[in-house]
Amino acid sequence: MFFFTGQGPQRRQAIVGLSKPFVSPAVIVIHFSNNFLLLQQLSRTTKTAALNTKQVKNKLLCIEDDVDLSKLIAEIMEYEQYEVITDNGKSLPKILAEHGIGLILMDERLYWTTGSSLCMELKKNPETAGIPVIMISAAQNIKDISKSCGADGFIKKPFDLYEALDVVARHFVKN
Repeated sequence: MFFFTGQGPQRRQAIVGLSKPFVSPAVIVIHFSNNFLLLQQLSRTTKTAALNTKQVKNKLLCIEDDVDLSKLIAEIMEYEQYEVITDNGKSLPKILAEHGIGLILMDERLYWTTGSSLCMELKKNPETAGIPVIMISAAQNIKDISKSCGADGFIKKPFDLYEALDVVARHFVKN
């Protein structure tokens, strides 16, 4: 399970339990406090290390302005062999031009704009309209927001780790 508690980067805690067959049994406890990330792995086996050394083939873009949260999402997705590029959204056109992105995870509440406005721009452009966009937010109406902006799906915070991975796998475009 993957849980978020608290508001903003000053007080956010997450607990991730990785015990399904795709990853060795491990519990990762993450505590965010004033941009400080404490990552303590209580258990890690050689099987997990072997998974991490496989060649990564799938590129995923995470648009999130909370650096600690984007690092956490990247860590989780890398367990599933995605290559994760993180950004606050301001370099979006450059990243899309330089990389074959198979999916975009887009936070709705960015400090400089909304993820839904970025999603609408992507879906209007014929060159980027085919890239799946998954909105991520704690907003109560994230389902309606994602529909109105043309997103391909949504993940509501707090979210279950395995449900989030399923949403990504379901929508990911192989390059």
